[in-house]
Amino acid sequence: MNRDLYAIALNNALKEIKKAYPEIHHSFIFSNESNIIAADTETDQETMNNILESFETIKENSKAIGNIKSDLSVILDAN
Repeated sequence: MNRDLYAIALNNALKEIKKAYPEIHHSFIFSNESNIIAADTETDQETMNNILESFETIKENSKAIGNIKSDLSVILDAN
């Protein structure tokens, strides 16, 4: 399965999560390389970039606390 098909499936999953949990206002999925794979329509690029920068900082500092091990990270911001 190619990456585009995964992205479509993940976008659909984000839509279903939003339906089940309407209090979630922003969500997106990114890879360990900080590539955005899927995102909802209400999360703007600047917000995603700011969060990705924060995660990069955590990732860089994680070596001191035992590393972060994950293939994908999901950010769900329930405001």
